Amino acid sequence: MSNPGFIEATDAIDRIATITEDKSVYDIREKRLRDQKWLINSAMRDSLQQGLQQGLQQGIEQGIALGELVGQILLLQRQLGLRVSTREELLAKDICELNALISELEPLLRNRQN
Repeated sequence: MSNPGFIEATDAIDRIATITEDKSVYDIREKRLRDQKWLINSAMRDSLQQGLQQGLQQGIEQGIALGELVGQILLLQRQLGLRVSTREELLAKDICELNALISELEPLLRNRQN
């Protein structure tokens, strides 16, 4: 049974099987890495989309609040007969400054009405 052709063929089949097995392991590993990369990218896209939506919603809410404060100030200034600020002047201020201005103007209007 020590036929050299048979032994050579058996060795060749063993080498092919080893190469095929190595290729399968490599392919599985590559697929796992691609899947992992896809999951990470998908999670990042979802997080980015969610962050953008939340940021947009917060921006809208802040814009509405800012608009309400500006409107109150303009109304108070008109009712008190004061110089009416421009929208641009008021929009250049932060919310704390606008609230402080309202806090100054409201007592003046109350005192005027008494």
